Amino acid sequence: MMKIIVFLFLFIDTSSAAYKRWLPDTNFENPHNWNVGRAPCGNDRVLIPDDSPVVYMQMNTTLQELILPTNGEIILGNNVQLAFTQAPLDSAGCPEVGGDVEFTAIHPQQWVDPNNWCTTQTEYGDDCLPSMLLETEQVPCVNDDVVFQRYHTYYINLGSDLKLTVKTLKLMGKSFTTSTFAQFQNSSDGQKIFSVKSPSAAGTTITITRQGCNNNGRCPCRSENDQIISEICAVQARRCSRAACSLPIKPVGACCDMCGAVLNGKTGQGFNFDAFKNLLQQNFFNNNTDVQTAVSLTSPGNVQIVLQSETGSKSTKLAHIIKADIDADLKTGGHKYALNDINYVDSGTETADKMTDGQEGIPKLTIAAIIIGVLLLMTFVTIALLVWKCGRSRILQGIHLRRHLHLNLGRKREPPSGAATPPHTVGSLDPGFANPLYDSSPFEKNVSAK
Repeated sequence: MMKIIVFLFLFIDTSSAAYKRWLPDTNFENPHNWNVGRAPCGNDRVLIPDDSPVVYMQMNTTLQELILPTNGEIILGNNVQLAFTQAPLDSAGCPEVGGDVEFTAIHPQQWVDPNNWCTTQTEYGDDCLPSMLLETEQVPCVNDDVVFQRYHTYYINLGSDLKLTVKTLKLMGKSFTTSTFAQFQNSSDGQKIFSVKSPSAAGTTITITRQGCNNNGRCPCRSENDQIISEICAVQARRCSRAACSLPIKPVGACCDMCGAVLNGKTGQGFNFDAFKNLLQQNFFNNNTDVQTAVSLTSPGNVQIVLQSETGSKSTKLAHIIKADIDADLKTGGHKYALNDINYVDSGTETADKMTDGQEGIPKLTIAAIIIGVLLLMTFVTIALLVWKCGRSRILQGIHLRRHLHLNLGRKREPPSGAATPPHTVGSLDPGFANPLYDSSPFEKNVSAK
């Protein structure tokens, strides 16, 4: 049962309305905002640098010393007390010997960074759902309710000349319309939050529709040509890991390569997005918890089914099953899924009909590498044989030449015609060249004759 619950969280995508809560803040009590990884305490000397954003303090705090910026602001919550002492304090979590503690949340956080958003099922939900399979849908889009919680201060970079659209926007308990938010953004309080000091914030607008679009209840979160996709992926790309398949895919709305398959369908008459998702989940997704999925509208009339697994084989196999069922429905009129067409692309693993359950396909690049390795080995062996054969031939030629020289040099010299034959004495014999392998020295013959 637990696996199914986890899978349902993975399946949720922002094509349906969702609450998107902003995470980073500039609160005094947030341990992530300090260079020591904890909030300051009674034995610390606290430094807030110049040009820091507004800092919100919502708990009673005692410090040794507080050095404020020349141009900055600290807001104390209702009934919050800030005290100072020179005597060492003995309190849990506070070191006996304090030191300098510096505030580090001095740079605005980017609106287009997926890590800065938490998707929840309710406005005040504390538990964030797992990150979206399509990273660009983690950032609020046209169907989403955006929430900046009360009792927090923020420092946000809206980006450069972006046209952002959300369903609703609530900041510190107040709901805004498009016009009231624009007024707040240009006010002194709004400028402290939305970082108009940075040139990159100029020109960006947020349109608040205050209603979901009427396309059977849903509109595309990110279309293929949406400018914000490139902005989001410019931030997310540095976090991408290498895909473990031969030919990774990148669906619309994804920033990182992935292993798996994508089914792209043309919607027909009577298509209902929610009904389509529920049908896929009941028939295919509930029993395949090892496969991550996302179903989204990429443009009016186009629906995308994304399936991902570690190497792509399990998701590819499931995608083939889904496509076969949709193809069968198309042949009978397409009443089940209300699609007019479906096409398929995968990450280059073996097709599902060539794999057994639990068996991984061999990537094409792996097969190519094996073939190249065998060819290189054969080439090396051939060259080695040729070198050995050539060297052996030269050695044999050298042996024959030496043998020929030994035979010629080992013969006795004949006296000239008409000359007296010298007496055969040991001193008068020319021993020539002794060849122990192929000949005997005349000296040895005469010695043996004696």
